[in-house]
Amino acid sequence: MLSLQPFLTAYDPSDLPGSSVDPLGFDRGYTLLADKILPGLTNVASRPRYLSAMCAAIYISDERSVDTDASPRARRERRVAATQRLERLWTLGCVLASRDDESLSSEGVRGIRYVQAATRRLDETEARDTEGDFRLLSRQLTYGMMGIYASVAEMLKFLDRETLALGPELGERVAKAFVSETGMPNGLQKAIVEGGPVNLTTLKKWATSAHLGAQPGKLEAHALDEAFQASDVRHRMGALLVEHVALDDEPELTRLRRIARALAGVERDPDLREALRAIVAFEECYRAALLAFQRVLWFCQAEPPFQYDLARAGQDEVIALAQLELRGAGARLQAAVDEGVTLTFRENLDRLRDVRAFVEAASGDSTPAGFVERILARHRDVQRAKFTRGRSKMAWLEVRNGAVAPTLAVAQHLNLAPDTIEGMPAHPYRTAAADRFCAMGTIS
Repeated sequence: MLSLQPFLTAYDPSDLPGSSVDPLGFDRGYTLLADKILPGLTNVASRPRYLSAMCAAIYISDERSVDTDASPRARRERRVAATQRLERLWTLGCVLASRDDESLSSEGVRGIRYVQAATRRLDETEARDTEGDFRLLSRQLTYGMMGIYASVAEMLKFLDRETLALGPELGERVAKAFVSETGMPNGLQKAIVEGGPVNLTTLKKWATSAHLGAQPGKLEAHALDEAFQASDVRHRMGALLVEHVALDDEPELTRLRRIARALAGVERDPDLREALRAIVAFEECYRAALLAFQRVLWFCQAEPPFQYDLARAGQDEVIALAQLELRGAGARLQAAVDEGVTLTFRENLDRLRDVRAFVEAASGDSTPAGFVERILARHRDVQRAKFTRGRSKMAWLEVRNGAVAPTLAVAQHLNLAPDTIEGMPAHPYRTAAADRFCAMGTIS
């Protein structure tokens, strides 16, 4: 239905890159709740092997450098350059290997279209060698391996993000394992550190074992697994995810709801039980509020005279449904927060206060028109709190003479009329990343 997912936000840029789209200001509470079940992970950094490859590039850069007296800044720049070369050559090798082995999927490779363009150029010229200097992503440092995975690598104790120095335990261990267990050729290591050509046949052969979709070696997998389980909360949530495997085409929120039901009334994992209860209610609030907002936005985009009369809200069954659902979900969220007692769950719950206040005010408004105005007022205030080029952002919609009309701001475009709660997206809670860690680890 949507051309953009409305949970991108400036509150947690490590979770998803891009400009803020969060139109109703739910994302600060969302990231708090996501940290309650899977701290240290993000949704974008969902492929653990990127962590191994990044650490390997830094390790090779340090081991093969002849400038032992370099300044901290020079060492960091050298590590960045090596990481970017490895990323380009590694992803190119993954694509080349995938063409010959259908079991090696290139799903999850960052910059896949850029790499595919590079392979076409190599095919056209019948090249036998390549250098790691081709373009990968429009801004590789920001949206490539370093930009997306460095924050997670630091949280998992693989490296120090400021200096890019490897952690003496996990960072060096996973790096050495990746280099040795994949059989990284010396010529490739030299090209990563110094630049220069790499034989394409050699690169493709190495990539069959180093591939993003290949099973890591025993030592590499053990280091990644150890990092994941270092957090007691992550470890216990991982065990629940293994116990409650995602069903075919099952939405993530449905799976989390299923786990929450399994924990209800049992003694185990009380903090996770409380967090999941709150997550389910929070997402029900979010989807109900979003339905009302998108309903109005749709009419302002799709139907002449491209406005929504507030008087119309009283006859709009979808608006009535959204308000009813928000009222019930708000009560459940209130109960989940008030009845939670574990210290882990209760920490920083003040970050939910503004959402809870908005939900209570909007759902409790006596008229449908008032309900819509509360939704739009929330959107206006959220937009004003965002800045671009030093100025507050404009709301997408505003009330003029009893009708809602679009402003000059660039708004999210809707392709279909929103009419059900089920059609509204929920926030992603990092379980895809956790599942991939668990798949290579010892949690069972």
